[in-house]
Amino acid sequence: MSSRIRALVVDYDGTLASEGEPSKDALALLERARDRGLRLVLATGRILVELLHAFPDALERFDAIVAENGAVLAAERHERALAAPVDDAVDRALLARGIGFRRGFVLIAVSAGTPDREIFEAVGRCGLDCQIVRNRGERMILPPGVSKATGVATALAEIGISPHSAIAIGDAENDLAMLEACEVGVAVANAVVSLKERADVVLSAANGKGVSEIVEKLVHGDDEGLRSTRFEVVLGSRSDGSWVRMPASGTDLLIVGGSGSGKSFAAGLVAEQLIALGYVVCAIDPEGDHAPLARLARTTSLGGTITPPDPDDVARVLRQSMTSVVVDLSLVSAPERDAWTQRALATLEEQRETHGIPHWLLIDEAHAPLGRDVSVGRWFRPSHKGHCLVTYRPAEVASVALSDLDLLLLLPGRGGVDRESLEAVASVAGPIAEDVRSRSASLVFGEALLLRVGSAPAVETLTLSNRWVRHVRHWHKYAAAQLPSAQRFYFRAASGALVGIAGNLVEFHRLLHRCDAETLSRHARAHDFSRWIAGVIADRELAGTFREIERLVAAAPSRAGLQDLRFRMLAAVEERYDETE
Repeated sequence: MSSRIRALVVDYDGTLASEGEPSKDALALLERARDRGLRLVLATGRILVELLHAFPDALERFDAIVAENGAVLAAERHERALAAPVDDAVDRALLARGIGFRRGFVLIAVSAGTPDREIFEAVGRCGLDCQIVRNRGERMILPPGVSKATGVATALAEIGISPHSAIAIGDAENDLAMLEACEVGVAVANAVVSLKERADVVLSAANGKGVSEIVEKLVHGDDEGLRSTRFEVVLGSRSDGSWVRMPASGTDLLIVGGSGSGKSFAAGLVAEQLIALGYVVCAIDPEGDHAPLARLARTTSLGGTITPPDPDDVARVLRQSMTSVVVDLSLVSAPERDAWTQRALATLEEQRETHGIPHWLLIDEAHAPLGRDVSVGRWFRPSHKGHCLVTYRPAEVASVALSDLDLLLLLPGRGGVDRESLEAVASVAGPIAEDVRSRSASLVFGEALLLRVGSAPAVETLTLSNRWVRHVRHWHKYAAAQLPSAQRFYFRAASGALVGIAGNLVEFHRLLHRCDAETLSRHARAHDFSRWIAGVIADRELAGTFREIERLVAAAPSRAGLQDLRFRMLAAVEERYDETE
């Protein structure tokens, strides 16, 4: 089965069924697919009892049934309304005009052939907020906001599948919202024109034969061609102002560049848009670069201590809450961090096979857990797609991990393109290698080269888009989490007495503000602050700022002047690491 598509949502009349009878061939294939793990949802505008009269074993054949155009859910022989019934006043108004109708749990189905004007006038006279939905010749009166999309979303949530792991197939106007709510929307050949125009895929076969066509592909693990252009990530812009986009699913991306080139910024740019689109992302964050992503809705952070979270717990959070997760491993030792990542990848890739969650795995510093000297194939499966690998040492990444790449993003540092990164990208560029080398020579910080690899390789230059979430390298690692004892800053008075210990930048900022002038002067004259920031925090820019201030302190300013320099130090930390900006 496809690891990307874990559920199939299929309409009944005109799609699975023709003349009210379900296709036997399609049902046989659906049963085969369900045996292999594909979850099935039947979505229909029919009243449930009418559906079961025509299709008695529907509840046995599907994991869930969405009836009454999204207003009723039936699963495991339990039925419930998903909205309050249309007010009885509508019944009386229709009866007064002699309009035939049928009442369901929630909706009112108006007999075919009734003029739309008659229905609208009857409903309008009631003064109620109702919607009238077209389903070929039929008309349905529903509460506001109810559609097949809302019903299918509830059904998928109950069976633990994301809409981004589902395909929907339909034929009529009332299927449009359902198709747009799922990752891929498919129209059978006999679909109405409006649905075909909005569908991602239009089949050559009608009714049950069209359903069989899709199910055959999924059973054989072939989801090629089952792509949507509705879900895309904007990477940046071209020189003419047009956007450069990448597919939000079915893609493997490698981001490379030297240290300080903005790789984590670019990876976060991709991740935050995926999260906004509703995809579930697991970011494995060895240096604390991606902690600000946890400020986004439907995103949380795990880890941030010397003991990493259990991989099973990470998988459970991703699956049960459909919430994206940033796993902060910044305080975990390098060997343990790599071993943990390998265990976690094995767990997460296995979960993706059964549940499709997470949709994306973002692996920063990928050369460490996915190095050439390890058996990567045991825990990493590039064919699953949805991988964003980030590294400044691409030559050290196992070839298996790079075997199914679709896109490469090459980033220059402030001094230009890193040589190792350029050679790694050129080695997979094939016929456009020289174009890559030529374009890379003029790249400046903030720009990137995007390579599309495969049968039609192409390369283009872009300027990276702005981030929604402010990005600061290593923020969480040094701002809030406690550093090991040997890496903390020990404030000592002029006498050498210990007056405070800063286990992170928050505490450093607080003690820097509170310490007396003699303690401040003692450390500044010895350049202790700048050395700690450079050696432990690994922030050369902030260290350079502190170094300049320390030189001024060494000039023995007055007490008032020393206080001013203290404020400059505090402001430098705030400007660089204030998470509220």
